[in-house]
Amino acid sequence: MLKLRDMVFILSCLIIMSCVTKTSQSEDIVKPDINLTTDRYTDSVQRIGWKTFEVRQYEIDGESYTGKQTYYYQGNNDNNIPYWIRSFKNGLIQEEVTFRKDGKEIGRTEYEYSGKKVAKVTSFFAKGHKKSEVLHHSITEDSLSMIKEWHENGQLKFDKNNNYTGQITLRDEEGEIVEQTEY
Repeated sequence: MLKLRDMVFILSCLIIMSCVTKTSQSEDIVKPDINLTTDRYTDSVQRIGWKTFEVRQYEIDGESYTGKQTYYYQGNNDNNIPYWIRSFKNGLIQEEVTFRKDGKEIGRTEYEYSGKKVAKVTSFFAKGHKKSEVLHHSITEDSLSMIKEWHENGQLKFDKNNNYTGQITLRDEEGEIVEQTEY
């Protein structure tokens, strides 16, 4: 049987691969309805879990953007079927929602802030159950305190304290503990 650390490594690799693997959906050209610029200063770039992104978005005239930016499938513009909708308030991303070509929601991600630093990122399955949650333990550089992931049925899959030492717990879809490891 695989050790928990091996399973975490495999899970991490799969997540990274899913971010860079082309799908029929990602091969389509998508274009935004509003062109925004990104603040590329180092204090604007943040890493939350495995995702690195530029937090602040601006309109072409330099004003912090408040509103929605929608990316549409190039071939479906006549149908107004979105691929990705991002909501901003004062230049800070608040929510992202992704869609399939048929218009069905894939999932969404919500962002919470402490000042202008991301404090919490929560992703949801299309049916509304939590998919993952990453909490910043303090607002210093890239320090995270807790990562949690859920099965699609709503049962907690794993939770990990992301300090130098701690415990990770892996659960099956019924919520039963499969393995616990200290690190």
